Amino acid sequence: MIYLKSAIAGILAVMATALLIYTTFTLLLIILVARRNANAGFDRPHWHLRTESPAFWILVLIVFAVGFLWEFRRIST
Repeated sequence: MIYLKSAIAGILAVMATALLIYTTFTLLLIILVARRNANAGFDRPHWHLRTESPAFWILVLIVFAVGFLWEFRRIST
């Protein structure tokens, strides 16, 4: 049961990190576009991430491991 709870914590850590990165990039893009086109309207910002990149999967694995180990250490003591 400890491993299941830790795995869920790792998955939640990945989801929270993805949400944080997405909102940060979106807000920065909105600010940059608003500064450049002060009077002009702009479309909803979007960006695409290449998930076949090894760097992407390494980052996901690191975030999962940190969340997993954090919860595992907290529960097992």
